[in-house]
Amino acid sequence: MIALKPNEKITNIVFIGAGGNNGYIIPHIARIVSLLSPIKRPTISIIDFDIVEDKNLVRQNFIFTDVGKYKSEVLAMRYSAVFGMSINYAVHRFTHQDLNTYLPYVNQNYKTLCIEGVDKFTTKLEIAKAIKQQNRNTYNNIILLSSGNTEDIGQAVSGPDSYLPDLFPTAFSPEVLEQERLQEINTANCIENVISVPQNLAINLTAAMIVVNMAYQWIFDRQSNWRADGSQARRYLLDF
Repeated sequence: MIALKPNEKITNIVFIGAGGNNGYIIPHIARIVSLLSPIKRPTISIIDFDIVEDKNLVRQNFIFTDVGKYKSEVLAMRYSAVFGMSINYAVHRFTHQDLNTYLPYVNQNYKTLCIEGVDKFTTKLEIAKAIKQQNRNTYNNIILLSSGNTEDIGQAVSGPDSYLPDLFPTAFSPEVLEQERLQEINTANCIENVISVPQNLAINLTAAMIVVNMAYQWIFDRQSNWRADGSQARRYLLDF
């Protein structure tokens, strides 16, 4: 079990990516946060530069009237209105500078929950490296939740990177170590894969609900009962 100290709390929630997985996670997290009193609510921000396309309607949480709009803007505006609270959004690709803007270090008792749900393994690596560097200087103030899936399996990882020094993300996606395979994977995004290869469309929902469960534990229970090796999350996805 990984737990926050008595004087620590989640004050900031940042979503990197607003597509297949995070598109389903965001409304649930917004609902959870809305249950808290206004003074106790963490801020919510969504970072994604993608625009909704027709092909996204196959398996992402968008409707026809969203086509042509920024994903982050659509979800932020929609769930701000639904739950009566402010949700921030940015329409650019995540960069290291975003750590200072959206994942600020205030003091060692204020923690940021970073929920990453991007497609490409190379981007996941960039985000993990940026957060690891930030945590080295800020008492591990960023807790990373990461999810992803392929044709019929997926993974979800939770915890400060100090608890996952050698496990994220290559333990769950060893192909990132194989440059030729990595290039092949990155030539097509998830939407193209689901069109060209029959994919279990519920994989996104399954991975999303596991991450929602993890986030709920951090926000309300102030701890995570998911093992650091991620085997519970992986087992649920494989059994599904």
